[in-house]
Amino acid sequence: MEQEPFITALLQKKDTSAFCFLYDTYAASLYGFIIKIIPDKALAAQLLEQSFVTICSGLHLYDPLKEAVFSWMLRITLRHCSTAENFDKAQLLQYMTTDMRPLKMQEPLAAV
Repeated sequence: MEQEPFITALLQKKDTSAFCFLYDTYAASLYGFIIKIIPDKALAAQLLEQSFVTICSGLHLYDPLKEAVFSWMLRITLRHCSTAENFDKAQLLQYMTTDMRPLKMQEPLAAV
């Protein structure tokens, strides 16, 4: 990804603009992932928000030598989803094994 070095530099500097950039760049994809496994739109929006709170508070923990930014964020998001009441592990496994395609925005995030 062309933006990876830019994002990594922001994260390493603990630049607060990194959060805005991460949200603008990845929120739609993360929401698309969440909505595939948690079909409740209100809960999906809440999980996205919780994920970004964790991401923002943990920016200093990101290690670009271990994983890509999106992988790190997706792992955090999955952790939040797995604690949700409506989480269906079978749905996640089905999605990851047979339905994994590029994550796309399902609806505007204006309500988030």
